[in-house]
Amino acid sequence: MLPSAGTIIRDSVQLYRQKFEVFWLPILFIFVPNAVFALVRFVTELFLPADPTIRVGILLLVQIPTGIMTIWAAVLMIMATGGILAGVSKPLPLLVKESLGKLLSALWVYFLVAAAVVGGFFLLLVPALIFAMWFAFAGFRVIF
Repeated sequence: MLPSAGTIIRDSVQLYRQKFEVFWLPILFIFVPNAVFALVRFVTELFLPADPTIRVGILLLVQIPTGIMTIWAAVLMIMATGGILAGVSKPLPLLVKESLGKLLSALWVYFLVAAAVVGGFFLLLVPALIFAMWFAFAGFRVIF
């Protein structure tokens, strides 16, 4: 029988509290770049002229590194969680090094998944949903 959503959330919070020394860096890698992106977006909307090309260019220059950092943090968090659940606790510097080694593969897989889903939207909504469900866990296959 599958565990309930409350059990999964409770166990996740307990795991993150017990192993905070491993999870603080991926959480920081997710939060800080996205906070910077939100701040840049806010500032560009307030102070730049109404010309959207300048704003879009600046936001793309910030969004691309933010997306890469977020995917790297996801790879790092997945590897840390998988190691802890498997009973193999690796130190954080080793996890960072290993996750950097898998970053390029993960970026390529997420790009292909996005292309499949966008292609499905061009076909119709139903193929897009099917592609999204088929490839939702493709990134995990690259990591493990």
